[in-house]
Amino acid sequence: MTSAIIGKATGFLRLMHRCVTPYDTDGRVSILRVLRIAGIVAIAPPVIFVAAAFLVSLADIRLRNYSPSWIVLDRNYRFIAEIESPRGGIGYWPAPDTLPRTLVTAVLAAEDRRFRKHIGVDAMSVGRALVNNYIRRKGFSGASTIAMQTARLQRGGGSGLFSKVRDSFAAVWLTVVYGRDKVLKQYVSISPYGNRIAGAPCASRRYFRKPVQDLSLAESALLVSIPRAPGRMNMFKPAGFAAARSRAQFVLRRCLGYGWIDSTEYRQSMAELKEFAIPPKDIRDESVMHATLRYKSMLHGSSVGIDGKGKAKTRSGINNSINDNINNYYVDDNIRKQGLVVSSIDIDLQMYIQSELADYLERYKAGDVENGAIIVVDKSNSQVLAYVGSGGYFHFKGGMHDYAATKRSTGSLMKPFIFAYGMEELGYTAATVLRDINYDFGEGNRSFIPANSDREYLGPILYKYALANSRNIPAVQVLKALGVNSVYKRLADLKLTDDDGRGSHYGLGLSIGGLYCDLTSISRAYLTLGNEGRFSDLAWFKDDAAEHQGKPINSGGMIDQYPANNRYGKLTSGSGAADQYGDPANRQTKQVMSPEAALMIQRFLSDPLARLPTFPREGFFEYPFAVAVKTGTSDGFRDAWCVAWSGRYLVAAWMGNADNHPTKRVSGYNGPAPIVKKIMLRLHPQERDGLSESGFPAPDGWKPISICRLTGLRADMNTPYVTSDYFAPGTEPTGASEVLRVLPVDTRNGLLAGLSCPEKFREFRSFLSLAPEYEPWARAYGLPAAPRLQSPLCPGERLPIDYRVEITWPRSGARFFIDPEMPEEQAFLPVNCVAEPEAESVLWFVNGEEHSVTNPPHTLRLPMKSGKYAVQAGVAGTPVRSRVVRVEVY
Repeated sequence: MTSAIIGKATGFLRLMHRCVTPYDTDGRVSILRVLRIAGIVAIAPPVIFVAAAFLVSLADIRLRNYSPSWIVLDRNYRFIAEIESPRGGIGYWPAPDTLPRTLVTAVLAAEDRRFRKHIGVDAMSVGRALVNNYIRRKGFSGASTIAMQTARLQRGGGSGLFSKVRDSFAAVWLTVVYGRDKVLKQYVSISPYGNRIAGAPCASRRYFRKPVQDLSLAESALLVSIPRAPGRMNMFKPAGFAAARSRAQFVLRRCLGYGWIDSTEYRQSMAELKEFAIPPKDIRDESVMHATLRYKSMLHGSSVGIDGKGKAKTRSGINNSINDNINNYYVDDNIRKQGLVVSSIDIDLQMYIQSELADYLERYKAGDVENGAIIVVDKSNSQVLAYVGSGGYFHFKGGMHDYAATKRSTGSLMKPFIFAYGMEELGYTAATVLRDINYDFGEGNRSFIPANSDREYLGPILYKYALANSRNIPAVQVLKALGVNSVYKRLADLKLTDDDGRGSHYGLGLSIGGLYCDLTSISRAYLTLGNEGRFSDLAWFKDDAAEHQGKPINSGGMIDQYPANNRYGKLTSGSGAADQYGDPANRQTKQVMSPEAALMIQRFLSDPLARLPTFPREGFFEYPFAVAVKTGTSDGFRDAWCVAWSGRYLVAAWMGNADNHPTKRVSGYNGPAPIVKKIMLRLHPQERDGLSESGFPAPDGWKPISICRLTGLRADMNTPYVTSDYFAPGTEPTGASEVLRVLPVDTRNGLLAGLSCPEKFREFRSFLSLAPEYEPWARAYGLPAAPRLQSPLCPGERLPIDYRVEITWPRSGARFFIDPEMPEEQAFLPVNCVAEPEAESVLWFVNGEEHSVTNPPHTLRLPMKSGKYAVQAGVAGTPVRSRVVRVEVY
């Protein structure tokens, strides 16, 4: 086998040698052989050149697909921004299946008169070019046909001789394989039209504010003139516009000369051409920078796309986290394939909010707040009307960072969801009483002692008041009763976190800022409360894709028509429905919370009286119409949040600093709440007079009941603290409140007076009868707590000799950390004890030494200084002592 191959190779070499040697077999030079060699030498390079061009052209024999760029309009069809394609190009919009006569006429007159007669290469043009360029050397004649230019544009190469031969072969291939019409359509879609614009469809939108289907002959002539010199014929500059118009006049004369138009159409087109003015250039406003980047991420952020060669490819760098609100947003492929999309943004509202936020932050510099973000959503369809990511993209410190997409500590923002779950899973109602007193929720040797933001306590507090006042301790109580992992899993239903089972990582701190979320996620989750427990993603396009059983059934946001009743005209969606705000019933929603719980939480957060005493009346939370409001402030005043929603809109805001350093005690109430209120009032111009106030509805079938604020039981005419709320049948409180008791007291010391006490010293007084755990709180706040000690001044009464003393808080082994931001005069550790029966005075021992004596309520205010402390309480004048409680302060 090997010898045969060697033999054939040897024979071939001998043949080649005979062909190129000038000698005959007798050793003399042969004239014929010399001529043969000369011919081979002369012909071989051109043949090799052409053969190489032919072989290379085989890579160009298909029409490539291109990803288009996008022009994003606001919901009223005004320009927002232009977004490049994934490959960085501008344009490449698909041309209509049937090109308009005016455009075809102008293109063929300008570029390829005999386009319908040749098969990709015009022999007459080639001959003319050879004569003019190389024989006469008079001027310059081009011979490139539309098919040849299409091949060159697709490969993106130069225009040398080899390239022209290669393009000639490719042009023939393209014409034969695809036909002339498809080649012309491709050329119209990818040819350069200045200002980085590729393709007549996109250029027509940019320069004439209309689709190519509506171009007049004069407009078409002006448009097709640009590819001759795109850099020189800049339509946005006077010199470039004049050059393009001059070229357009030449094109029109050609059309007339070729007999493609009559003299009347020629004169009309020339007159129209003279009337044209330099087109206005759309400028992206600073206020939409972050919104533009978000739309860019959504339009680019598909896991599968089409590359420049028409092949499907997987995009890299896509974050599939459930918290990634951009890349998990479904954008219909029909939107991506079109060049014009209508967003849900209202540009007027966007610019107003951006301006207001910038001014507000400038005025708030004393609070050391550098930046903020605001989102406005239409509740009826979840459409985002405004998305402001910072105080100013270019003109604000850290303004290029999108704070609406940045995860920050949520403070108290999780409380409404926790309270809603408590109503669903634990049967809590508006009459449920929670405790707002100093309490250690820790277990074993680990302490967890939350504090309220105002360092105060409200004692026994109803469910509604605990939420509306944003009390930390009751919220932790509800969370602990529900179970952290259970709540964490349900928060994943709202896409506030991943369903990864890491609830224990956050622990009870989940309710007071342990979870980090971004403003977009918060807005989406709070819409659930405003929409009766139905969760859906935010909608970013005006005619967003309706969904049914998880699959899109109607594309939205793409534009087929472009008439001119405004700068971009009244546009029609791909479904044929123009100016639709969308039907929320057609969007895919998921019931993640009972409607009753969502409605009641909404009522709790909209009740001005329920916010007392933490938040004042007529403040930033109170509106002349029904608005539910929730704020959040993270530890150390690093993040300030406010979310408010009415019957129609939701407004969410965040304020803080890029490097997470603390503000100067800026909270959700005094930080973002004022600007949220200003925006909400602007959104409701007809309701600002207060005549529309009716409140949010209660669940169907629920009835109002008057209840006692301290016990949650039914109130009567003698109950001192009364409120009313709605209850489902069968859940209303049944027992009557007996919180108010009338007891005889000794007027000399205020203690209980027995029957033996002289009448003149006995007096009946009204007291609050509270559980022992609340008595220290009641007395500390000046409430009339009932005495439990008999007056020793009454005959026959003796001081008790058997006492039981117990330190009720803190528990032994607790550890405390000094808050460096707390003023020194407020930095103390309260230690509470209960004496049974009640003692007039308690003697406190700290580290074995007498410290101080207290009267009821028996609370020791131990200064917060680093160290270990052993605390004990005893009844003065007796040997009775409590157990020793050991704590440590860091």
